[in-house]
Amino acid sequence: MLQLLPKQKEDTNKVNTLNALSLGYYTIDPDEGLKYAQQALVQATRLKWKRGIANANLNFGVNYLSKSDYQNALKYLSIGQELANETGIKIDMANAMLDIGNVYSYQGNSPKALEYYAKALKLAEECGNKQVVTLVLYAIGGEYFNQCDYPTALDYFFKCLKFAEETENKELTANLIGNIGTIYGLQNDFQKALEYSLKSLKMDEELGNRQGIAYAASNIGCIYNDGFKDYSKALEYLLKALKIDEEMGDKKGISQVIGNIGEVYRRQKNYHRAVIYFQIALQIAQEIENKENLAYYLACIGELYVAIAEDGASGSKPVAIEDDSLISKYHINIVIPEGQATLLLSAIDYLHKGLTVSKEIDALSTTQICYSNLAKAYRLSSNYKTALAYSDSFATVKDSILSNDSKVKIANLATKREQDLKEKQIAINELETEKKHDERVYFSIGLGFMALLVSGLIFNLRYVRKSRKTIQNEKEVSEGLLLNILPAEVAKELKEKGRSDAKHFEQATVLFTDFKDFTQLSEKLTAEELVAELDYCFKGFDSIIQKHGVEKIKTIGDSYMAVGGIPDPSKGSAHDVVAAALEMKDFILNRAKERQKDGKRSFEMRIGIHTGPVIAGIVGLKKFQYDIWGDTVNIASRMESSGTVGKINISQTTYELVKDKFACGYRGEIDAKGKGMLKMYFVARA
Repeated sequence: MLQLLPKQKEDTNKVNTLNALSLGYYTIDPDEGLKYAQQALVQATRLKWKRGIANANLNFGVNYLSKSDYQNALKYLSIGQELANETGIKIDMANAMLDIGNVYSYQGNSPKALEYYAKALKLAEECGNKQVVTLVLYAIGGEYFNQCDYPTALDYFFKCLKFAEETENKELTANLIGNIGTIYGLQNDFQKALEYSLKSLKMDEELGNRQGIAYAASNIGCIYNDGFKDYSKALEYLLKALKIDEEMGDKKGISQVIGNIGEVYRRQKNYHRAVIYFQIALQIAQEIENKENLAYYLACIGELYVAIAEDGASGSKPVAIEDDSLISKYHINIVIPEGQATLLLSAIDYLHKGLTVSKEIDALSTTQICYSNLAKAYRLSSNYKTALAYSDSFATVKDSILSNDSKVKIANLATKREQDLKEKQIAINELETEKKHDERVYFSIGLGFMALLVSGLIFNLRYVRKSRKTIQNEKEVSEGLLLNILPAEVAKELKEKGRSDAKHFEQATVLFTDFKDFTQLSEKLTAEELVAELDYCFKGFDSIIQKHGVEKIKTIGDSYMAVGGIPDPSKGSAHDVVAAALEMKDFILNRAKERQKDGKRSFEMRIGIHTGPVIAGIVGLKKFQYDIWGDTVNIASRMESSGTVGKINISQTTYELVKDKFACGYRGEIDAKGKGMLKMYFVARA
């Protein structure tokens, strides 16, 4: 077409060619696509040819959509739709509706997307053209896929497959089979997923469809990674896909495949190597201004830095990978930040950048990744107030999208305009008789270009694997955040019923700890040292009580509160709580010895325990927490405040329950503020 263009007359055929070129560039170079759309618009306007003007505007919209510029995409597509309506050509109207539906799909507005797809389907059926119906069915299936409604998505994809086979659209058939394989993979039916994906690969190889081969190979690599954990096979197929994408110069595909390789290393918890591949993928996404990938890989790198900081696996040396040429090719020189504090600062920087881009393009799933990991990073940095704010933001985003939290901006674009080019024959037939030669030429162009368009279909589920990982990661993060603030049984009840009823427990054992002279000590330590030491101690306590089946309730300043016997009375008995207290006491004593060796000040701790009835439940709407009430809580607090540094002070009630297992020393009756004289015991040993 590029060779033919200079020889063409300044007529409607040239407008058609310019529009076809504009459409052809949108997947590989949308800026070039916009240039041809502008030329088509100028030429069509000069000829006063409304249909050419309409298609030029639609092509503007498609190329802006490829650039993730949704505002301009919707603007030009709306203009194109109005002009198509004026011409009354239903096929153009159907394509316009399909394009607009795709914009709403990218923005995560599923109801609007399905509304426009329904209009497009009706117009396509009125045209009686099976190919157009096929494309709309494909888009609808993709939208249900976005919603994780896999049975409905499969239903539409199988309907679409039937039409594709009837119209002998082999490339679309191969693509659909690959997509069906992807869905089976997401349903954890990895055997079927592999079966369909291998079939898709074979068909693409027979067709010589290199884009299809690259996509299928990438998908198979992901199946081996996610389903079979065969990392060697996964890398084999991903590197095959990468080689083809590089030969074709498909930077978008290169970015996504390299990102998938990063996912293989992330799956192996080789976070350093994963960072390298995500950095390369990020660099390419920046070059081609692909904002979906840009936001996602910024978020991924931030997430990995948080993971490295949490695992204590930091290091300043670059990590070697098998293909050093890849690093030199993309000028990557990665140095992982050294030390937890530096890692967390870098993570926060990447996550904030990712959050800015994801908000700009309404990429909700990536926004969730950023919020959840910012909450984690700030928590690890002991900035609990900011961590809580980002946890709230994460919850708000999750709630606001409800069942649509799986929106991942799946690229349905490549399928939707195939029929538009096919229908150029209609426009050609409307031309004057003397233009028949040009009609034949253009018809040949249209048929040839259709192959290019169909091959573009492989981009449709490029984001699928990434999206599923995003959704799964966010589900795990959401579950983790919930379990961080609620016992597992209460969290389950809250998810199932939407609420959790307060419950009375006849016998619960409440533990309080407190550090002696904390206020005075805090004046002698820097804020960073103080918070870091508190964080270290409380993390140690968390591990100890979890080991003994005791439930953490909350921390209040330097005080730590936990309880045994709730929400499951069979766990965390009085024996378990006292055993945990002894281990906590030893933990603090050992910590003091370590710090004293370094000439540092250390905490001294009192522990108090009491057993009795409590009421437990969730309080609050925002920033809610699981809490306990009752006189038992007050007495436990008095046991702590009436105790002695380095000792575990227990009440008479608790003593009666544990005296058979622990050696205890009677202290006598001691005046507990507000409670009068109470019998108290020091726990000596097990």
